[in-house]
Amino acid sequence: MLQLILGRAGSGKTYRIREQVKQLAEQNTEKIMLLVPEQYSFESEKAMLKLLGPKQVNKVQVMSFTRLTDMAFRAYGGSGIAKLDDGGRNIFMNLALEEVKEELEFYVTRVEELIPFMLSMSAELKMCAIAPAVLLETAQKTEDKKLKQKLKEVGLILSAYDALVAQSYLDPLDDLQRLKYTFTEHRFFGGYHIYIDSFEGFTQQEFDLIELMLSQASEVTVSLSCDTLDNQIGAEVFARVRHTANVLMRMARQHHVQVSAPIVPESGIRFATEDLKHLEHQIFRVEKEPLSNVPDAITLYSGETVYHEAAYIGATIRDRKSVV
Repeated sequence: MLQLILGRAGSGKTYRIREQVKQLAEQNTEKIMLLVPEQYSFESEKAMLKLLGPKQVNKVQVMSFTRLTDMAFRAYGGSGIAKLDDGGRNIFMNLALEEVKEELEFYVTRVEELIPFMLSMSAELKMCAIAPAVLLETAQKTEDKKLKQKLKEVGLILSAYDALVAQSYLDPLDDLQRLKYTFTEHRFFGGYHIYIDSFEGFTQQEFDLIELMLSQASEVTVSLSCDTLDNQIGAEVFARVRHTANVLMRMARQHHVQVSAPIVPESGIRFATEDLKHLEHQIFRVEKEPLSNVPDAITLYSGETVYHEAAYIGATIRDRKSVV
C-alpha cells in the first residue's frame, strides 16, 4: 500500500510519521524503516530514542540512501572493492578521451577543460539513470546531424570511461543502481513498513529504488510538502512536489499496489501567530493576499549583504533571549 501524507511546512507531517512508527514498534511489528535525507538521520535517531526509549528504539531502522547502500554491501558483498574518488575520475576520464579521440569532431577542446565537463555530465546522467548506451541508441534515431554527432560522441566517451573504471573500481555514483539489482535479487524490502520523510524530491536512481520498495514492502508511507494534488490557482509553488506525488502513485498502480487517499493534516500548526501562518502560506505564491494589519511578529530588514542580515538576526535573537 502507498500512503501519501501531504502538508505545508509546519503542518505536522514528520510528527505524524514518527507517531505511526512508534505505534508499530510498540506493537512489536518487525521490519520498520524510517528513510530520511542524510542530514536528518542523526536528528531522526535522536527523536526515535526519545519516543521509544533505549529498549525499543532498535526496532526501527533509521536509514538514508547512503546508509542503506553501506548496509546492503556489507550484508551481500561489494564493500571490499576499491571506491573511485575524484582524483581517479580525472585520470580515467583522461584515458577515455585519449582512447576515443580519433572519433571526436565536436569535443576536441583542451583536455583540461573537457574532463570536468564530461565528469559533470556523467554524474548527472547517472543520477537520472541514463546509461551511455541510451545516448548511442538515441543518436541513431536522431535526424539533426549536429545533435546526432554530439550524442554519439558523449556516448562513446562515457562508455569508454565506464569500461575503464569497471576494470578495477566501483564508482559510488553507481551505488543506488547496484543497490536496486541487489535488493531485487534478495527481495530485501519484503514485509517492511517503510516511512519516507523530509525529502524535497528524488533523483531517478532514488525513484527506481522507491519503486522496488512499493513492489516488495507491505506498506510505504511518504510525506511531501504539498497541501493539494489539484492544479488549482495559487498552487504553482507545489508543481514539482505534485509531479513527485503523481510519479509515486503511477509506480504503485503499475505494480498493482493500493494507493490510499492522501492524508492532509491541518496547516500552520507550528506557527505561533496567525501572521506567521499567513506569511508561510502566501510568500511564494504568484498571486498574494496582503495582510490586513501591521504584524507584530514579522520584521523586515535589508542589509548590505547576506552576512549583515545574518548578523542582525543573530543579534536580535541574543537580545530577546537576554530579556527572557
